[in-house]
Amino acid sequence: MPAAAPYRLVVFGFISGNRRVGSLLHAMAALPDPGLFTLDIYGTLADSAGVSELLEELGLQRQVRIHGFLSAETLAAALHGAHLAVNLRFPTMGEASASQLYIWACALPSLVTRTGWYADLPGDAVGFVNPETEVEDLRAHLLAFHADQAPYLDAGRRGRAVAEAQHRPADYAEGLLRIAADGGMQHRRRGALDAAGTVSRVLTDLAGPDALRFAAPGFARAIAGLFGQPG
Repeated sequence: MPAAAPYRLVVFGFISGNRRVGSLLHAMAALPDPGLFTLDIYGTLADSAGVSELLEELGLQRQVRIHGFLSAETLAAALHGAHLAVNLRFPTMGEASASQLYIWACALPSLVTRTGWYADLPGDAVGFVNPETEVEDLRAHLLAFHADQAPYLDAGRRGRAVAEAQHRPADYAEGLLRIAADGGMQHRRRGALDAAGTVSRVLTDLAGPDALRFAAPGFARAIAGLFGQPG
């Protein structure tokens, strides 16, 4: 059943500048009725003083609540009670997002930045925000959610299906086991490469690059045998 305004937005995690809270606040303030949405912020704010100043400047003190960190159980309850999650990253650090998996596990609609890992997420499982039109896109999403929640609710359900199909804990555990089983070979390979590099530098310093060209095959075979690597 569609929710009634005010709708509850949520941002959570370690919240530095790349989480774009300032842009979200500007988008909320630019709505025809800023009271349509409230925002709950869970986690550590890297610039809490700056956020407080912006809230006062935009007149959003009543709509925004800053809670600090919660236990996993309390955070899950908070996400289940929210209507829309905002999970922006710009600039991206090249990271995937445990936060997005939490959001999807709750079938919660979410907005993400169209960049890095997030840009490859299914378009029917998230709402995209472009970095170059960030405030405008956020405002458009908020107004669209108010006009018709159904597409966003569908995206939340689709996100949960994606998480269940592609991010199962059992698959993650199996991947770790494969890495662990392969660890010995990878350590030997790394050792062989390091030894080859050392031999190359020493031989070049002693006899010059021409000596390396003639001696390299023999040294390579010796190093491969020492480390149990294919010749």
